[in-house]
Amino acid sequence: MSRADETAPSPLPQARPAFRLDPIGVLLGLAPAGFVAWRLLLPERPATDTGPRALADAAFAPTFWAYLLVVGSGVGYTVLRLVRFETDSAADHLRFGIPIGLALLGFIPFFLGLAGFLYPGPLMAALGLAGLLVGPAARLAVGDFLSLLRGLARLERSPRNWLLAAVYAVLAFSALALALSPPTGYDDLWYHLEGPRLFLRAGRVYPEPHNWPANYVFLVDMLYVFPLALRNDTVPRLLHAVFAVIVLTSGYSLGRVYVPALAWVIPAAMLTMGQLPSLATQAGTDFAVASFELLGLEQVVRHIRDGRPLNLPLLGLCLGLGLATKATSAAGAAAIAGVLAVYLGGRMVRAGFRAVPFTPGELLAGLAVGLAVVLPWYVKNWLWFGHPLFPYAGEAADAETRLRMQLLIDYVTNGYGLPRTLPDLLSLPVATFADPVRFGLAAPPAALVVLAPFALFLGRRPPTELLGFVGLRIGIWVFSSQQMRFLVSALVVAAVLLVTALGRANPPRVRRILGEGAVWAAFVLAAYIALIYGRVTLSLQMWSVIAGFESKEGYLTRVLPGFQALRFMGGLPPESRVLLVGDARHYYCPPTCWPEADQFTWTRLAMLADFDPERLVGDLRAMGITHILVSRPDVVFLSSHDPGGWFGRSVKFLYEELGPRCLSAVFVDRASEVYELTCPR
Repeated sequence: MSRADETAPSPLPQARPAFRLDPIGVLLGLAPAGFVAWRLLLPERPATDTGPRALADAAFAPTFWAYLLVVGSGVGYTVLRLVRFETDSAADHLRFGIPIGLALLGFIPFFLGLAGFLYPGPLMAALGLAGLLVGPAARLAVGDFLSLLRGLARLERSPRNWLLAAVYAVLAFSALALALSPPTGYDDLWYHLEGPRLFLRAGRVYPEPHNWPANYVFLVDMLYVFPLALRNDTVPRLLHAVFAVIVLTSGYSLGRVYVPALAWVIPAAMLTMGQLPSLATQAGTDFAVASFELLGLEQVVRHIRDGRPLNLPLLGLCLGLGLATKATSAAGAAAIAGVLAVYLGGRMVRAGFRAVPFTPGELLAGLAVGLAVVLPWYVKNWLWFGHPLFPYAGEAADAETRLRMQLLIDYVTNGYGLPRTLPDLLSLPVATFADPVRFGLAAPPAALVVLAPFALFLGRRPPTELLGFVGLRIGIWVFSSQQMRFLVSALVVAAVLLVTALGRANPPRVRRILGEGAVWAAFVLAAYIALIYGRVTLSLQMWSVIAGFESKEGYLTRVLPGFQALRFMGGLPPESRVLLVGDARHYYCPPTCWPEADQFTWTRLAMLADFDPERLVGDLRAMGITHILVSRPDVVFLSSHDPGGWFGRSVKFLYEELGPRCLSAVFVDRASEVYELTCPR
């Protein structure tokens, strides 16, 4: 099928037959041995070390990150050729190839782990083999990247472009500093890094009894196994930042479909989401999920608006990768499926089954590709725990497990956002900006407020496919977990809608005066966010730890609340066992930490003991618990996301009933308290 300009998009060129060795492939195949030798000669510096050795760590991270990008892009380009992805744009090749290839690399440690070979040697050998096989495709990806850089260099040197470049440069500098500094993100230290590290220590992927999130669908998290196997924990942050860039560029690409002249406003508007650079440089998966949702949506939009063939295998792959990374991606998949179903239904009403733009074979191929990516993760949980969505569904083996599931489900589904009543739902748009703590600390992009009045101009030829996606995606979000980071894809599409409306504003004088004012207001907000991050980067002196002027331990003591208490716990007698209250960040925990990484262990124990101090002390002694750590900032946060009130009651019980009888403070700082359990059994 031809495009609007009567030209046919071209498939990825085949540089040479896949079975022939390529010099680039040989280099990529041998590189892992070089990285292993590098780490043997210059291993990761100890947490207390300073000095120039830190520069070797700082150099290793971007070098290994770049290697993974090249191999991942080679894998992605190979897959794009297999699913017959057609485009003439180097940027489109990269936008689809890089995230798809990186995610697929996560299957290597996953399958090695299931087979019991999750060790650095097999991991690096398998990674090198992948690099060897995709050498020709990787060469194409590098060529496309260089072509893209040359295209950027030829952009008009207008004041607007110079100002945009300055904003992006400041944010890139800050993001790089964040990513290369020791990880501090809560979920990173809870399971995004801790889960893969547990599997590496065991040499296999197994049903983890203590850190439940490690049992989730975990595709992109397993990608992080590669740098962790070489004792590096900053490359995962750089990798997640790549997915964030894909999200921003996908917003720009969608904007090009509807309002080409103003598409540049969309990524700038998204940068007015204050937490975006911070979330993007955590070792998480939220932007990976959002990128796959947006890439899948773009396939549907391009078919509806430009008449491009609907590539169902590619659509199934994008949605499958999202579902294999995080179950919350089901909301995005359902929204895209809903949009596509309504569009196809309309065509069939007008022209019957002849209007269906694909054959049954193509539909089966799309389903097969998606299921092939998704099923290994959910079948694993089904076999291990009796339900593919454990711990959010399924039967508990005992009362304690049932209570643990109940507390977790209640916290995730009811602990965030507003009650699901009509008045609260009507106030939701205002509440997301006025009280971001309710939604997990992140607020939507501030530029959406500036652009919102232009929504009045969407009434004429509205982009119903985008409206449908936003409506369905937000609707599912409202009735699931109202955490703002789960809504990134919908926020991007909302920005596309509002910028599209801005481009349609009438009369032209309104568009020229008010429209330009709104655009520059959005730009000023983005510049303000960039200045804040630049200032934070300098004030926190992140480059001091990266360059070795400060130890990792010193940096974490300054930046991470509660780290000093962990250092204190490391000096306790080896037979000590410390139970964490309100804190599940086990990544930096010394061996004295009780192994269960659960925010509600204390609450569950108090409930099972019927809030009886004597019974609870007996249970704690039976577990070998000798100390209790209370993380005050986490207690405050969890108390504000406590729909059943049980967490707050258990903390009150600790301070008012158990504390005076059986606890003696042995460490107190600005963020934490460590108590010794003094009562006998």
